[in-house]
Amino acid sequence: PEKTEAVEIERFQYLAQLHGNYIIACDEENLYIVDQHAAMERCMYEDIQQEIEKNEVMTQDLIVPLMIELTPAEIQQIDRLNEVFNAIGIEMEGFSSNSVLIRRVPLWFEDINEEEFIHDLVGEILNEKKMNVLDIRKDRIASLACHSSIKFNHRLDAMESRKLLSRLGRCVQPFNCPHGRPTMMAISEAQLQKEFKRVL
Repeated sequence: PEKTEAVEIERFQYLAQLHGNYIIACDEENLYIVDQHAAMERCMYEDIQQEIEKNEVMTQDLIVPLMIELTPAEIQQIDRLNEVFNAIGIEMEGFSSNSVLIRRVPLWFEDINEEEFIHDLVGEILNEKKMNVLDIRKDRIASLACHSSIKFNHRLDAMESRKLLSRLGRCVQPFNCPHGRPTMMAISEAQLQKEFKRVL
């Protein structure tokens, strides 16, 4: 039998970017207005969760280490912090009494505010005494990364918008961000016909 290649079908077709905040897209049934920030949060959340759950976090070494200021009390807890940081591919070492160096990070660090994420995660680990490494890895890390991800009013070009729509179409739950906000608004053909008074 002749061998056939699997073809990935895109769920959403890109139409336009609106005001630097929204993507206009469609499929065979609906027109969609996509909130690009909420969509990016959903995509990042699912991607990061999968990487962590499968223990397949892709990492990269930093040419120039990232220096992060922490309190002396936080520095004293560096072994506890590294239980979680090492599990998600972040290599952190003490540098001074109030700072650490980050030498290796996950690839998804490119899409977030690194310093904000590090401070948020340190706070989560040290403030939640009952939380173990698996609890943090399971949900909180992806949520914190989403919080630090692409911001509203960051204009995406057509290629970036198509890439985001493609990722969103592969999500398990594409219609809501991790915090429950909708990622898109759908307008059906029936609604359009009604608005334009084309109902028979």
